Amino acid sequence: AAAPIFNFGATGYNVDAASAGQEQALAQYQKTVQTAFKDALDSLAANNSAREVLQAQTTQLAALNRTLKLAGL
Repeated sequence: AAAPIFNFGATGYNVDAASAGQEQALAQYQKTVQTAFKDALDSLAANNSAREVLQAQTTQLAALNRTLKLAGL
């Protein structure tokens, strides 16, 4: 079967559609990567905050234990 010589711009439209789809996929990928980095940074910040709270509570516990020891309890 012979292919038509003229397709009245269909090839150009198909190329444009493919390019648009590729650009959309790239934009979605970039958004996904940015979200992943933000989530990782948020997790690291939360971990640091929890570590600081733990350190403060450990210091407070040590102080309370010293107080109990000094009180003879």
